[in-house]
Amino acid sequence: MTFRAPRRFYPQNETREAGLNAVAAAEERLRIEAAQRDPSHFRELYEAHFERVYAYAMARVRARHDAEDVTSEVFQQALANLHRFEWRGVPFAAWLLRIATNTIVDRAKRAARETELPDPEAEPDRVFHLAEERALLYRRQGAPGRPAAGDRDAVCRTKNDS
Repeated sequence: MTFRAPRRFYPQNETREAGLNAVAAAEERLRIEAAQRDPSHFRELYEAHFERVYAYAMARVRARHDAEDVTSEVFQQALANLHRFEWRGVPFAAWLLRIATNTIVDRAKRAARETELPDPEAEPDRVFHLAEERALLYRRQGAPGRPAAGDRDAVCRTKNDS
């Protein structure tokens, strides 16, 4: 039986590509450090990453105006917190996309809290139905600091058995 070396799944010029990636990473690090010293250099980072952040936001929120708002918030937060960014060899875009994810989640939570209930006098049945739905969700998920329904029964049995 003849042993054959495994086929390579990497491009033939992988060392050249690794060198290019190292150069790109070094350039990005220099741009970040320059922006940390002087915020006017943040423009270079903005221009380099705008399309990626916007595409990410657009894929998640699906509405153009929301994606624009998210993208704007991401870069505002990034500029405000750039002094906290520490270079660890991870692309700057990963930090921006994490900010975008958090921004999208925060906006969704805020929108869920700001859902307006209809006027109880105009639509009493609808208000009652929405209140019942929320109470059901509350019971299923369990209130913060309050055990879920099944857990409460177990706690009650344990306390009564003692």
